Amino acid sequence: MNTPKQPLPAVVHNQVVRLGATTPWVHRKRFEGCVLIGPPPALLSGCHIEGSKWLGVGPYSLVVVDDPTDRSRLPIGTIIFLECTFRNCEFQDFTIVGSKEQIEAIQTAFGGKAFNLKS
Repeated sequence: MNTPKQPLPAVVHNQVVRLGATTPWVHRKRFEGCVLIGPPPALLSGCHIEGSKWLGVGPYSLVVVDDPTDRSRLPIGTIIFLECTFRNCEFQDFTIVGSKEQIEAIQTAFGGKAFNLKS
């Protein structure tokens, strides 16, 4: 039996958010003190990340795609976060998908760590 996907409120505060239980598009939401748990992969487009940490970074944690605006180029099941804010959040078992520029911005947001890129 499939569990229906749940929309998120405008502000999500101190919650555990399982990406597999969210809708495929998350637009202009603010996450504060949350734990975001994958899979599935996520595209963070136009998002702001502040004071957050990423746990469980692995060899395929960042995936570069040629054109992230073309949904057919994204891994199946990718959740799209558009213009969201993440403050003091924790990302776990997370794969982020994006253009080379988006991935570089994500690396900077998480302290410029050297991640292995899969393209």
